[in-house]
Amino acid sequence: MAAPGHRQLVLLLLAHAFAARALVVEKPRMPASTLARRAAPLAQPTPGTRLACAAGVACAAGAGDDDDEVVFVPLGAASATGPPHFRRAGEAGAPVAESRRARALRLLRVCALLGAWYGCNFAYSITNKAALGLWPFPFTFGAIQLGVGIAYVLVLWSPLPVYDRAAPRRWRTTTLRAHPTFTREHVREMLPAAFLLAVGHTAATAAPAYGSVAFTNVVKTTETLFASICLALVSREIFPPLVYATLVPVVVGVALATVHELDFSWFTLGACGVSMNAFALYSIWAKRLMARSPYREHGAAALYSALTILSFALLVPAALLLEGRAIRAWWADAARDAAARADGGGALSARLVRLLVLTGLCNYLSNELAFCVLDLCSPLTYAVANTLKRVLVIVGSVLTFRTRVTPAGALGAGLALVGALLYSLALNSAHVHHRRAPAGELAARLAAASGRHAHAR
Repeated sequence: MAAPGHRQLVLLLLAHAFAARALVVEKPRMPASTLARRAAPLAQPTPGTRLACAAGVACAAGAGDDDDEVVFVPLGAASATGPPHFRRAGEAGAPVAESRRARALRLLRVCALLGAWYGCNFAYSITNKAALGLWPFPFTFGAIQLGVGIAYVLVLWSPLPVYDRAAPRRWRTTTLRAHPTFTREHVREMLPAAFLLAVGHTAATAAPAYGSVAFTNVVKTTETLFASICLALVSREIFPPLVYATLVPVVVGVALATVHELDFSWFTLGACGVSMNAFALYSIWAKRLMARSPYREHGAAALYSALTILSFALLVPAALLLEGRAIRAWWADAARDAAARADGGGALSARLVRLLVLTGLCNYLSNELAFCVLDLCSPLTYAVANTLKRVLVIVGSVLTFRTRVTPAGALGAGLALVGALLYSLALNSAHVHHRRAPAGELAARLAAASGRHAHAR
């Protein structure tokens, strides 16, 4: 099975660059009194009021109600002479005429992100399975993947020369992405999450080694079960009974697919369990970090980059300790085999190097693009998109590797996917009142946000 070509990889990178450029938004700071004064007219909107926000997000009071219409402005359309501010549609300077165009651009961004996310995730699943057949060292393989992602981030953080007429020497330096700044105390706070990320990533990388990619993704649908258990035990967060009822088809579907799986592997089942448990705890810890300063100001992408670097630092010593001796013996045998072959093939071929690099790059881009998709769309849309992504990976892997699937196994996989979708819908319905803020609290929330920014400074 051939790895994805360079042309497809370039297209994915261009789509990611387009989406990343579209998400570049300045976060200007203003005094709490100014924020409260400008938000006061929006505190009690009348029915039919159409509100416009120059930040390009639906942050107006009453957004989402049936009687209110929110006008979206393209990102980067804020005034260059001052911070974004709120205007009623119809007032001087209110960009009502651009609402349809802005919505079309927003839809285009979401579609581009979804296409890039699906492509990167599918390419990762295929290249990861192919690379495990040539490089049977999961700890080292996981470290290599994280290292490739770090190299990609370092390129984005590197200073680049830019021509600027206003600069004294006509040249200045800039970066494609601002690098975060964390103290030693912040690093100590991130270490538990980084450790869980390293464990979950290594287990997820090794899971398809002895089983099919389709079976691995079917088992991963039970991550909803692990997440519910961890939230109940760690965060004491209990959901309505309907949410837990949707876990029944997930468990039944996975059990049915497992019993009738022709390429069943206990190693794959156990590795998926370890991975989902680690990722469930990791998501809880990362959510707590994102709710605090300065992680909230840096954003999810910056926090994920920092956690990736820490996970790499933790995983490299473990890989060398557990697999160092076996890698040296494997390397010597592979070098002798490559020298004996006239075509230069064998384990130490260019295909292996290409697979290792592509797997690491696709893994990092897939995770970062998932953050971008969640940032641009609602959690409900993200849940549906994530379920469709699993369907794409399962069907695509079956066709690529020609995996044998029994009718009962296909029924179990479909039941597990439907259960995962129902769980996401029920969970979204249970949390909808947390996402909809009362109209009268807008001024207080904006003033409190400004106060937090001032305190951070």
